Amino acid sequence: MNKLTRYFHLIGMTLFLGSIFTFIVASSLGSASLPELHFARKLILCGTRFLTLPGLFLTLISGALGIKGMRRDAPRILKLKAALGILIFLNTLFIIYPAVVQATELARLSNEAGQLLDGYKKAYFIESSAGAFNVLAALTAAAIGVRRRNAGWQVGK
Repeated sequence: MNKLTRYFHLIGMTLFLGSIFTFIVASSLGSASLPELHFARKLILCGTRFLTLPGLFLTLISGALGIKGMRRDAPRILKLKAALGILIFLNTLFIIYPAVVQATELARLSNEAGQLLDGYKKAYFIESSAGAFNVLAALTAAAIGVRRRNAGWQVGK
């Protein structure tokens, strides 16, 4: 991975993981009242759209470019890292993002109704559980990348 690609990879990972940890803080601060919950959910939805998803996309693209399209002779450990990246992407796009949208809408409706609606906790649980998987998978992929670099493994060798 050349320096420019590595920088883009690091920026993407920072956007992705940094936004997730920010959402954890926003969720804990937004639980005091329904208006605060609604505000926190809007912040999380906006951050997911404009930080998490672009950061994830940048990480995947720079990773793919960095290993030159995942050649067949790439070490298996890099294939594992790429597979984790794809799982994170699919999890985010098809499980987390819809749950974020649903939880945000239910927070809005709850705020208008003056009470927390039933479906909110389920949407929040799905988002949180799938998000925890993403954090663990992303940290595992990062650890693989650091280990690979420190061990001097080269793509194609």
